[in-house]
Amino acid sequence: MPKSLHCLSLKLTVEYFKSPNYEEKTDEEKFIDSSLHHYVIFSNNVLATSVVINSTVFHAKESSNQVFHVLTDGENYYAMKLWFLRNHYKEAFVQVLNVSFCGYDNPSMNQIRIEYLSIFSDSHYLLPDLFSNLKKVVVLDDDVVIQQDLSALWNMDFGDKVNGAVQFCSVKFRFVSNLGELFNGS
Repeated sequence: MPKSLHCLSLKLTVEYFKSPNYEEKTDEEKFIDSSLHHYVIFSNNVLATSVVINSTVFHAKESSNQVFHVLTDGENYYAMKLWFLRNHYKEAFVQVLNVSFCGYDNPSMNQIRIEYLSIFSDSHYLLPDLFSNLKKVVVLDDDVVIQQDLSALWNMDFGDKVNGAVQFCSVKFRFVSNLGELFNGS
């Protein structure tokens, strides 16, 4: 993590504990309402997560039906929590969860050593247990900027498939080889 982001996270964490005045919105029913549009972001980067949420809400036709679940590690949990308590994204709701201490109802999940999980790779398999009350969630990476309304995703029928993906980049090989020449100085 770059030093400047680590410092921001550290400052936010310290401020969270110095300022007990922050009241968390108690909209617990929104976090489990399957009629709303639920997005999951795995990240330990406060600013990147904020950009993803902001761009999603900005392009949404209706922000009041959007719920963002930010899953982070214990080191960044309080920084994320304070950031999203302070910053609002139109009418969208944001929940910050610490993946290190998520409670699991499934006994087999209790046997998993959480400290070996990377929130950047293999944590997607936790989604069915973490969000068992929801019919559908959309996972957004923390390095994307949403450029259009995503509400059409909620009307798509995936049939018996458990996940879907979109092609986000198409680059012709000729273009890539020209970039290589540019960076190699030829």
